[in-house]
Amino acid sequence: MTWREFTYWMAYLELEPPEQADNYRSAMMLAQMTNMSGRSLPEGKRVKPEDFLGKAEPVAQSEDEQKAFMQSLRSE
Repeated sequence: MTWREFTYWMAYLELEPPEQADNYRSAMMLAQMTNMSGRSLPEGKRVKPEDFLGKAEPVAQSEDEQKAFMQSLRSE
């Protein structure tokens, strides 16, 4: 491999990290499962894969929100 080809590969891998595609596939699967379940979402709300990629600042849930979520998981 020439030095020129090596520098091109370095630039390419910086723009497109190898794990990025894997992360997006996982995010698509999580979004689909969340949307199909619908238990933890307000009526009419849908999530996108981008919601699972961690680019936004995390939002802390209050203790009451955590309790409400856990109670929504109980089978009826």
